Amino acid sequence: IDQRVKKALAKKVTIPESITTALEQIKSLLAQVKAAKTCDEGQDLQQQLMDAQQNGQDEFQKLDFLMQVPQIMQQINREFKNVDSAWKKAVRSAKSSKVDLSELIAKGQEIFDSGIKARLDNLKAAIQSGDYEQIQSVMEESQGAQDQRDTLFDVINNIEAVKNSGRFISQ
Repeated sequence: IDQRVKKALAKKVTIPESITTALEQIKSLLAQVKAAKTCDEGQDLQQQLMDAQQNGQDEFQKLDFLMQVPQIMQQINREFKNVDSAWKKAVRSAKSSKVDLSELIAKGQEIFDSGIKARLDNLKAAIQSGDYEQIQSVMEESQGAQDQRDTLFDVINNIEAVKNSGRFISQ
């Protein structure tokens, strides 16, 4: 368990206090079991140790999840960069168009700012806090980000289609 905590710290994962508390409690009980003088005392401590290990098991599952968060964030950041790049390209393209695409730009910007970017910012803040429940909650809420991404790409495709149709009409 110590090794997992050390790996998590090496990955710059914020370790919740509940995990460090559970680990310290288990270490303390182990030391008490080793120092026990009577069989009855050892059995009582052993039962406490088993209870602490059971409680700690839930916390250590949270640690395993938190250790995966950096890879998840890398993937999310990579996807966000792709969406950001595509959106900026579409905006530049729309602004250079002879057709008025301001309505589509406004719609896309709203989706990008309040839907996609806001969710990413919320997720980063939750991860920064190291609060397992908050991270889980924000990740569940962010499941709709894929729908927003798809809607934004529909807007991007509409911008390109309208821009191209204006080009074809002028020919």
